Amino acid sequence: MRCTTCRSRSCATGTRSSRIRYVGVCDDDISLYKGDNRSWPLPKSIVGHEFSGEIEDLGELAYHAGFRIGDAVSGYAWNFCGACRYCKSGLEDHCRNAACISVLAEHVVLNMRQIQKLRPGVPLEHGIFTDAIGYCLYNGLKDRGIAVDAHVMIFGCNTFSLILLQLIKLFSGATVSIAEKDERKLELARTLGADHAFSSEVTTVLRNTAGITKDHGYDHIFEMSRDPKMLGLTGTIAAVRGDIRYSYLYGYTTSNDVNLMELYMKEVTLSPFFLVPYSLPRAVSVIPRLALQPLITDIYPLSEVSRAYHAQESGASIRNIIRL
Repeated sequence: MRCTTCRSRSCATGTRSSRIRYVGVCDDDISLYKGDNRSWPLPKSIVGHEFSGEIEDLGELAYHAGFRIGDAVSGYAWNFCGACRYCKSGLEDHCRNAACISVLAEHVVLNMRQIQKLRPGVPLEHGIFTDAIGYCLYNGLKDRGIAVDAHVMIFGCNTFSLILLQLIKLFSGATVSIAEKDERKLELARTLGADHAFSSEVTTVLRNTAGITKDHGYDHIFEMSRDPKMLGLTGTIAAVRGDIRYSYLYGYTTSNDVNLMELYMKEVTLSPFFLVPYSLPRAVSVIPRLALQPLITDIYPLSEVSRAYHAQESGASIRNIIRL
Protein backbone atom coordinates (compact mmCIF):
# COMPACT_ATOMS: atom_id res chain seq x y z
CA MET A 1 0.00 0.00 0.00
CA ARG A 2 1.35 3.45 -0.90
CA CYS A 3 0.23 7.06 -0.37
CA THR A 4 -0.65 9.26 -3.36
CA THR A 5 -1.92 12.83 -3.84
CA CYS A 6 -5.40 13.41 -5.29
CA ARG A 7 -7.34 16.56 -6.13
CA SER A 8 -10.05 17.41 -3.58
CA ARG A 9 -13.63 18.27 -4.55
CA SER A 10 -15.98 20.93 -3.20
CA CYS A 11 -19.05 20.32 -1.03
CA ALA A 12 -22.54 20.04 -2.48
CA THR A 13 -25.47 21.38 -0.46
CA GLY A 14 -26.03 18.27 1.69
CA THR A 15 -22.41 17.21 2.12
CA ARG A 16 -19.47 18.04 4.33
CA SER A 17 -15.74 17.93 3.86
CA SER A 18 -13.95 16.36 6.81
CA ARG A 19 -10.30 16.53 7.76
CA ILE A 20 -9.63 12.93 8.77
CA ARG A 21 -7.46 12.59 11.86
CA TYR A 22 -7.69 8.90 12.74
CA VAL A 23 -8.59 5.72 10.83
CA GLY A 24 -9.11 2.33 12.46
CA VAL A 25 -7.67 -0.84 10.96
CA CYS A 26 -10.67 -3.18 11.07
CA ASP A 27 -10.18 -6.95 10.88
CA ASP A 28 -12.73 -6.94 8.05
CA ASP A 29 -10.30 -4.84 6.02
CA ILE A 30 -7.56 -7.46 6.04
CA SER A 31 -9.05 -9.61 3.27
CA LEU A 32 -9.55 -6.50 1.12
CA TYR A 33 -6.00 -5.39 1.86
CA LYS A 34 -4.80 -8.80 0.67
CA GLY A 35 -7.09 -8.72 -2.38
CA ASP A 36 -9.10 -11.75 -1.20
CA ASN A 37 -12.67 -11.18 -2.41
CA ARG A 38 -13.68 -14.71 -1.42
CA SER A 39 -13.84 -13.58 2.20
CA TRP A 40 -15.46 -10.21 1.55
CA PRO A 41 -17.91 -10.62 -1.33
CA LEU A 42 -19.75 -7.28 -1.05
CA PRO A 43 -19.36 -5.04 -4.11
CA LYS A 44 -18.05 -1.48 -4.05
CA SER A 45 -16.00 -2.09 -0.90
CA ILE A 46 -12.67 -0.47 -0.16
CA VAL A 47 -10.08 -0.53 2.63
CA GLY A 48 -10.60 1.98 5.44
CA HIS A 49 -14.05 2.65 6.91
CA GLU A 50 -13.57 3.56 10.60
CA PHE A 51 -12.71 7.22 11.12
CA SER A 52 -12.86 10.43 13.11
CA GLY A 53 -11.92 13.97 12.23
CA GLU A 54 -13.11 17.57 11.99
CA ILE A 55 -15.39 19.39 9.57
CA GLU A 56 -13.43 21.78 7.37
CA ASP A 57 -16.15 22.76 4.87
CA LEU A 58 -19.90 22.15 4.49
CA GLY A 59 -22.85 22.73 2.21
CA GLU A 60 -25.93 24.80 2.97
CA LEU A 61 -28.18 21.95 4.12
CA ALA A 62 -25.45 20.61 6.41
CA TYR A 63 -25.13 24.09 7.94
CA HIS A 64 -28.86 24.34 8.58
CA ALA A 65 -28.76 20.85 10.13
CA GLY A 66 -26.52 22.28 12.86
CA PHE A 67 -23.04 21.36 11.69
CA ARG A 68 -20.22 23.88 11.91
CA ILE A 69 -16.64 24.08 10.68
CA GLY A 70 -14.35 22.65 13.34
CA ASP A 71 -16.88 20.18 14.75
CA ALA A 72 -15.34 16.88 15.88
CA VAL A 73 -17.14 14.10 14.01
CA SER A 74 -17.27 10.39 13.33
CA GLY A 75 -19.58 8.29 11.21
CA TYR A 76 -20.06 5.58 8.61
CA ALA A 77 -18.05 5.31 5.41
CA TRP A 78 -20.96 3.31 3.97
CA ASN A 79 -23.41 5.43 1.99
CA PHE A 80 -26.89 3.99 1.40
CA CYS A 81 -28.97 5.21 -1.52
CA GLY A 82 -32.14 5.94 0.48
CA ALA A 83 -34.33 5.09 -2.53
CA CYS A 84 -34.36 1.30 -2.93
CA ARG A 85 -36.90 -1.05 -1.35
CA TYR A 86 -34.61 -1.95 1.55
CA CYS A 87 -33.65 1.62 2.40
CA LYS A 88 -37.31 2.65 2.45
CA SER A 89 -38.14 -0.16 4.89
CA GLY A 90 -35.33 0.59 7.35
CA LEU A 91 -33.00 -2.13 6.06
CA GLU A 92 -30.28 0.12 4.68
CA ASP A 93 -27.71 -2.58 5.47
CA HIS A 94 -29.15 -4.51 2.52
CA CYS A 95 -29.19 -1.52 0.16
CA ARG A 96 -28.71 -2.64 -3.45
CA ASN A 97 -26.76 0.52 -4.26
CA ALA A 98 -24.60 0.82 -1.13
CA ALA A 99 -21.06 2.07 -1.64
CA CYS A 100 -18.14 2.58 0.72
CA ILE A 101 -15.72 5.46 0.38
CA SER A 102 -12.22 4.93 1.74
CA VAL A 103 -11.42 7.30 4.59
CA LEU A 104 -7.73 6.55 4.30
CA ALA A 105 -7.24 10.12 3.08
CA GLU A 106 -6.56 13.44 4.74
CA HIS A 107 -9.72 14.98 3.27
CA VAL A 108 -13.00 13.27 2.33
CA VAL A 109 -16.42 14.56 1.24
CA LEU A 110 -19.34 12.70 2.81
CA ASN A 111 -23.11 12.98 2.80
CA MET A 112 -24.27 14.65 6.01
CA ARG A 113 -26.23 11.51 6.91
CA GLN A 114 -22.91 9.66 7.22
CA ILE A 115 -21.60 12.00 9.92
CA GLN A 116 -22.44 12.64 13.56
CA LYS A 117 -20.90 15.13 15.97
CA LEU A 118 -18.93 13.62 18.83
CA ARG A 119 -19.86 14.55 22.38
CA PRO A 120 -17.67 17.22 24.07
CA GLY A 121 -14.63 15.72 25.73
CA VAL A 122 -14.55 12.52 23.64
CA PRO A 123 -10.99 11.97 22.32
CA LEU A 124 -10.86 11.91 18.53
CA GLU A 125 -9.13 8.55 18.53
CA HIS A 126 -12.16 7.06 20.33
CA GLY A 127 -14.37 8.26 17.49
CA ILE A 128 -13.08 5.50 15.21
CA PHE A 129 -15.10 2.98 17.24
CA THR A 130 -18.48 4.44 16.16
CA ASP A 131 -18.95 1.83 13.43
CA ALA A 132 -18.15 -1.08 15.76
CA ILE A 133 -20.39 0.28 18.53
CA GLY A 134 -23.35 0.67 16.18
CA TYR A 135 -22.74 -2.84 14.88
CA CYS A 136 -22.81 -4.32 18.39
CA LEU A 137 -25.78 -2.25 19.55
CA TYR A 138 -27.93 -3.33 16.63
CA ASN A 139 -26.81 -6.91 16.10
CA GLY A 140 -26.04 -7.73 19.71
CA LEU A 141 -28.76 -6.04 21.75
CA LYS A 142 -31.64 -5.15 19.44
CA ASP A 143 -34.51 -7.59 20.03
CA ARG A 144 -32.23 -9.88 22.02
CA GLY A 145 -34.12 -9.48 25.31
CA ILE A 146 -31.05 -10.33 27.40
CA ALA A 147 -32.43 -10.76 30.92
CA VAL A 148 -30.51 -9.86 34.05
CA ASP A 149 -30.32 -13.57 35.05
CA ALA A 150 -29.24 -14.75 31.58
CA HIS A 151 -25.98 -16.51 30.82
CA VAL A 152 -24.11 -15.12 27.82
CA MET A 153 -21.10 -16.62 26.02
CA ILE A 154 -18.83 -14.66 23.70
CA PHE A 155 -16.20 -16.45 21.62
CA GLY A 156 -13.14 -14.35 20.76
CA CYS A 157 -11.46 -11.26 22.22
CA ASN A 158 -11.39 -8.52 19.61
CA THR A 159 -12.72 -5.00 19.15
CA PHE A 160 -16.30 -6.10 18.51
CA SER A 161 -16.54 -8.72 21.22
CA LEU A 162 -14.98 -6.47 23.89
CA ILE A 163 -17.37 -3.65 23.01
CA LEU A 164 -20.29 -6.09 23.05
CA LEU A 165 -19.15 -7.34 26.46
CA GLN A 166 -19.31 -3.81 27.87
CA LEU A 167 -22.68 -3.06 26.29
CA ILE A 168 -24.25 -6.21 27.74
CA LYS A 169 -22.94 -5.42 31.22
CA LEU A 170 -24.07 -1.81 30.83
CA PHE A 171 -27.60 -2.44 29.60
CA SER A 172 -28.58 -5.84 30.99
CA GLY A 173 -26.25 -6.94 33.77
CA ALA A 174 -26.31 -10.56 32.57
CA THR A 175 -23.52 -13.00 33.49
CA VAL A 176 -21.00 -12.94 30.64
CA SER A 177 -18.38 -15.59 29.85
CA ILE A 178 -15.75 -15.06 27.19
CA ALA A 179 -13.50 -17.70 25.61
CA GLU A 180 -10.23 -16.96 23.82
CA LYS A 181 -6.91 -18.73 23.24
CA ASP A 182 -4.76 -15.67 24.10
CA GLU A 183 -4.38 -15.28 27.89
CA ARG A 184 -3.28 -11.64 27.52
CA LYS A 185 -6.58 -10.82 25.80
CA LEU A 186 -8.52 -12.78 28.41
CA GLU A 187 -7.00 -10.61 31.14
CA LEU A 188 -8.17 -7.52 29.26
CA ALA A 189 -11.68 -9.02 29.08
CA ARG A 190 -11.66 -9.49 32.85
CA THR A 191 -10.74 -5.85 33.42
CA LEU A 192 -13.61 -4.81 31.11
CA GLY A 193 -16.21 -6.70 33.11
CA ALA A 194 -16.26 -10.34 32.00
CA ASP A 195 -17.60 -12.52 34.83
CA HIS A 196 -15.73 -15.55 33.49
CA ALA A 197 -12.82 -15.60 31.03
CA PHE A 198 -11.16 -18.86 30.03
CA SER A 199 -9.40 -20.74 27.24
CA SER A 200 -11.36 -21.57 24.09
CA GLU A 201 -9.98 -25.12 24.15
CA VAL A 202 -13.01 -27.37 23.71
CA THR A 203 -12.77 -29.38 26.94
CA THR A 204 -12.25 -26.16 28.92
CA VAL A 205 -15.33 -24.58 27.35
CA LEU A 206 -17.46 -27.66 28.07
CA ARG A 207 -16.28 -27.92 31.67
CA ASN A 208 -16.90 -24.24 32.38
CA THR A 209 -20.29 -24.29 30.66
CA ALA A 210 -21.46 -27.12 32.92
CA GLY A 211 -20.26 -25.40 36.07
CA ILE A 212 -21.31 -21.82 35.30
CA THR A 213 -24.77 -22.61 33.91
CA LYS A 214 -25.41 -25.67 36.10
CA ASP A 215 -25.71 -27.78 32.94
CA HIS A 216 -28.50 -25.63 31.47
CA GLY A 217 -26.27 -24.06 28.79
CA TYR A 218 -25.93 -20.48 27.60
CA ASP A 219 -29.05 -18.46 26.77
CA HIS A 220 -27.20 -16.24 24.29
CA ILE A 221 -24.04 -17.14 22.37
CA PHE A 222 -22.07 -14.74 20.19
CA GLU A 223 -19.49 -16.39 17.92
CA MET A 224 -17.07 -13.57 17.10
CA SER A 225 -13.76 -15.47 16.95
CA ARG A 226 -13.84 -16.19 13.21
CA ASP A 227 -13.04 -19.80 14.09
CA PRO A 228 -15.44 -22.31 12.46
CA LYS A 229 -14.63 -24.83 15.22
CA MET A 230 -16.18 -22.50 17.78
CA LEU A 231 -19.31 -22.12 15.66
CA GLY A 232 -19.60 -25.91 15.59
CA LEU A 233 -19.44 -25.99 19.40
CA THR A 234 -22.26 -23.49 19.96
CA GLY A 235 -25.13 -25.96 19.60
CA THR A 236 -23.64 -28.21 22.28
CA ILE A 237 -23.39 -25.45 24.89
CA ALA A 238 -26.64 -23.63 24.02
CA ALA A 239 -29.59 -23.69 26.40
CA VAL A 240 -33.05 -24.85 25.37
CA ARG A 241 -34.52 -22.13 23.14
CA GLY A 242 -31.16 -20.41 23.22
CA ASP A 243 -29.97 -17.86 20.70
CA ILE A 244 -26.77 -18.15 18.64
CA ARG A 245 -25.43 -15.20 16.67
CA TYR A 246 -22.37 -15.50 14.47
CA SER A 247 -20.26 -12.64 13.20
CA TYR A 248 -17.19 -11.94 11.09
CA LEU A 249 -16.26 -13.37 7.74
CA TYR A 250 -15.86 -17.07 7.09
CA GLY A 251 -15.74 -16.88 3.30
CA TYR A 252 -17.76 -18.86 0.80
CA THR A 253 -15.53 -21.94 0.97
CA THR A 254 -15.41 -22.33 4.77
CA SER A 255 -17.14 -25.41 6.20
CA ASN A 256 -18.24 -25.91 9.81
CA ASP A 257 -19.58 -28.65 12.06
CA VAL A 258 -22.82 -27.08 13.29
CA ASN A 259 -25.05 -29.96 14.39
CA LEU A 260 -28.49 -29.14 13.05
CA MET A 261 -30.10 -31.91 15.13
CA GLU A 262 -28.76 -30.30 18.32
CA LEU A 263 -30.36 -27.02 17.29
CA TYR A 264 -33.60 -28.82 16.41
CA MET A 265 -33.88 -30.72 19.69
CA LYS A 266 -33.27 -27.57 21.74
CA GLU A 267 -35.24 -25.24 19.45
CA VAL A 268 -32.16 -23.03 19.19
CA THR A 269 -32.12 -20.01 16.87
CA LEU A 270 -29.04 -19.53 14.66
CA SER A 271 -28.67 -16.19 12.88
CA PRO A 272 -25.87 -14.00 11.48
CA PHE A 273 -24.66 -10.47 12.06
CA PHE A 274 -24.43 -8.24 9.00
CA LEU A 275 -23.90 -4.58 8.27
CA VAL A 276 -25.90 -2.26 10.49
CA PRO A 277 -28.65 0.09 9.27
CA TYR A 278 -28.55 3.73 10.29
CA SER A 279 -27.87 4.04 14.05
CA LEU A 280 -25.28 6.79 14.27
CA PRO A 281 -26.87 9.00 16.96
CA ARG A 282 -27.24 6.12 19.40
CA ALA A 283 -23.74 4.78 18.73
CA VAL A 284 -22.14 8.20 19.29
CA SER A 285 -24.14 8.74 22.48
CA VAL A 286 -22.71 5.54 24.01
CA ILE A 287 -19.02 6.33 23.39
CA PRO A 288 -18.44 8.23 26.67
CA ARG A 289 -19.80 5.27 28.66
CA LEU A 290 -17.35 2.71 27.28
CA ALA A 291 -13.72 1.94 28.10
CA LEU A 292 -12.20 2.34 24.64
CA GLN A 293 -8.59 3.33 25.35
CA PRO A 294 -7.63 -0.25 26.39
CA LEU A 295 -8.77 -1.46 22.95
CA ILE A 296 -6.19 0.69 21.13
CA THR A 297 -3.05 -1.40 20.68
CA ASP A 298 -0.91 1.05 18.67
CA ILE A 299 -1.22 4.28 16.69
CA TYR A 300 0.76 4.47 13.42
CA PRO A 301 1.50 7.47 11.18
CA LEU A 302 0.06 7.36 7.65
CA SER A 303 3.55 6.69 6.29
CA GLU A 304 3.48 3.33 8.11
CA VAL A 305 0.02 2.25 6.95
CA SER A 306 1.27 -1.10 5.62
CA ARG A 307 2.93 -1.84 8.94
CA ALA A 308 -0.37 -1.13 10.73
CA TYR A 309 -2.23 -3.61 8.52
CA HIS A 310 0.42 -6.29 8.95
CA ALA A 311 0.26 -5.84 12.74
CA GLN A 312 -3.54 -6.22 12.69
CA GLU A 313 -3.29 -9.29 10.47
CA SER A 314 -0.96 -10.97 12.99
CA GLY A 315 -3.88 -11.37 15.40
CA ALA A 316 -1.93 -9.97 18.35
CA SER A 317 -3.65 -6.56 18.28
CA ILE A 318 -7.11 -5.49 19.39
CA ARG A 319 -7.30 -2.36 17.24
CA ASN A 320 -4.50 -0.49 15.49
CA ILE A 321 -5.12 3.09 14.44
CA ILE A 322 -3.59 5.24 11.71
CA ARG A 323 -2.99 8.91 12.49
CA LEU A 324 -3.26 11.27 9.50
